[in-house]
Amino acid sequence: MKNTLRRGRWRVAPAVALLVLSALAGTTLASASAAVPLPTTAPVPTVAPVAAAAPSASTTSGALPTTGTTKTLVLRAHWTQPDSLTKEQAEKVFTEANSWFREVSYGALGISGEVTDWLKIQGPAAGKCYSDGKSILTQAKAAAQAQGKDLASFQSFVVYFPKVTSGDCSSYPGWGSANGVWLNGQMDLPVVAHELGHAYGLGHSDALLCTGAIDDSCTYKGYGDDYDTMGRADETPHYSAPQKDKLGWLGNGRQVDLTKGGVVTLRPMASQTSGVRAAKVSAGGRTYWVEYRQKVGYDSKMRPAGYAGVQVRFTGLGAHSDAAMLIDPTPGTQPSVATATLGGGEVWTSPDGFTLSVGAATEQGAVIEVGRPPTVEALQVARVASGSARITGTAELSAASRATLSIRYGTTASYGKTTAARSITGAHQGDGTYQAAVGETLTGLTPGATYHYSVTVTTPFGSVSSANQTFTAPGAAAVPGPPAIANLKAGPHGDGAVLLFGKARLFTATSGTQTVRYGPTSSYGTTTLSQPVTVQSDINGDHTASVGGVISGLAPGVYHYSVTVTTSFGSVSSPDQTFTVAGPPTIETVGTVPLGAGSVTVMGMSKFFTAPSATQTIRYGTTSSYAQTVTRTVAGTKQSNGLYTAVIGDTLSSLKAGTTYHYSVTLTTPHGTVTSPDKTFRP
Repeated sequence: MKNTLRRGRWRVAPAVALLVLSALAGTTLASASAAVPLPTTAPVPTVAPVAAAAPSASTTSGALPTTGTTKTLVLRAHWTQPDSLTKEQAEKVFTEANSWFREVSYGALGISGEVTDWLKIQGPAAGKCYSDGKSILTQAKAAAQAQGKDLASFQSFVVYFPKVTSGDCSSYPGWGSANGVWLNGQMDLPVVAHELGHAYGLGHSDALLCTGAIDDSCTYKGYGDDYDTMGRADETPHYSAPQKDKLGWLGNGRQVDLTKGGVVTLRPMASQTSGVRAAKVSAGGRTYWVEYRQKVGYDSKMRPAGYAGVQVRFTGLGAHSDAAMLIDPTPGTQPSVATATLGGGEVWTSPDGFTLSVGAATEQGAVIEVGRPPTVEALQVARVASGSARITGTAELSAASRATLSIRYGTTASYGKTTAARSITGAHQGDGTYQAAVGETLTGLTPGATYHYSVTVTTPFGSVSSANQTFTAPGAAAVPGPPAIANLKAGPHGDGAVLLFGKARLFTATSGTQTVRYGPTSSYGTTTLSQPVTVQSDINGDHTASVGGVISGLAPGVYHYSVTVTTSFGSVSSPDQTFTVAGPPTIETVGTVPLGAGSVTVMGMSKFFTAPSATQTIRYGTTSSYAQTVTRTVAGTKQSNGLYTAVIGDTLSSLKAGTTYHYSVTLTTPHGTVTSPDKTFRP
């Protein structure tokens, strides 16, 4: 009857979950160790809280501490009549649960508390049960306090009541939250261990059965992990590795990170001795967990298929909510929970590219090896001689100690030539992986030609080719000499600032300094502080450096400049050059020329700073308030220094002879506006 009950309870849809989120933890309760099942009339499914809509609900904020002791009061309450559950039977269940948690947590967590006598309470409102759970708990606590219980000495409360088969309690064995637990006529170790897992912050342990990639084509089985009490396991085996990790129980050397690869011996999960219990591998946004189960402790009654090899689970990308997902890594089989172990001599390649190999697997432990395809890093090309270059770098070989190396190269990305494959040996690293030096000399190259290349490294775990890269084939070696400056230019760099940039060839000098001189004339007048330049080297040992910098705080106008570069082999200054700093236009001169009765021409000269044209407006009239305007676009003539000059003005006609007129000229460019002072003329 018990097994029938359990199987029915766990085969409920993922959206339905029993949440006995009680706060049970600590030392022993009473004596005895056997769970006592309660009478029932039908298989009992489980359900999330009435108000909850999330599938496969697990825990709420305020989850219990996962170490130490939490004292709990189990409240046996009824509003009709008690059932057959005795105080001693309830104590036996929680005493067994204490032993279970002590083993599963490697001594970190236990359960302690008390069970009350039967408490008569009013019960829920008519037609309600779990939906009036707060009232049930409040009534039960008040009744216990009336019996002399000091509620302040308990950290959590569990209400047990005889089975209710109507309303929202119909066929549901329990409901809970971080603030209290309601048990509907059912209490045994599988239920308590599972639901306390939720109270301690765990989600469910599901299964995801895939034939290839972890994607929507996989078959999802809620509660589908038969080898984890947070799944559908009737036998109350240990929590799985990802669940124990979440609870903080895999410290003290019980887990190892094999993300880079390596070899380790996994001890049986339930063993209480020292040693590694789980290996984790991070890949593809997931964390994979590998563990090993044998007939030890509470794992002794686990389904036999779970002993056949190592088990693989994952969390992260592709998992449902915060669930731990069991997968079937068995090569060449239809995925199934019943075959979800990898035995001795078997190999599995994950969808994310790493390889899991199982060696000897005995009652004492299983040897596993995790390998990943190699990686190639830090590739460099150095000159050997004219027409000869050496490519070097580093290869991470994961768990492989040896690899083969070859290099494809040529004057196009199609390469055309390949070096002979040769063996390279890796040096063992402290994390169990191997690292090898990559090195090969290419000869017969055309000096000065651009070559493409790619390095390929192959191990038993896969092969990798570096991205296409290029280098210039070596020519004659560089010789010492004074520096040379080339391609020095200036460009705007915001208001009142300019950027000078160019290149200096330093030949064999490995360091140098630069000084910038600038001013309104070729005599300059301002000198920047001497600054070191950043040196780069080409394959022939010829060194270059970027020169220049930003000069700010400049007024609009034309400036002269020169850059001086100094190395240990001499000094050189660039020829005098100019740049223009943008600003509003200027009106250099303005006046009038009479044209005869009733007409004059307004004429003048102006400068535009980096603007090729300007909008000209002439205002005129018989007073300084003016009255009339004439507007047109004035085009400038570009000078060699980037400055634009223009003749401004226009003809004014229909004027009254002998009358005094006032006038003013305004010029506007993108960099500003200038207006000439008021002047007069008489036509």
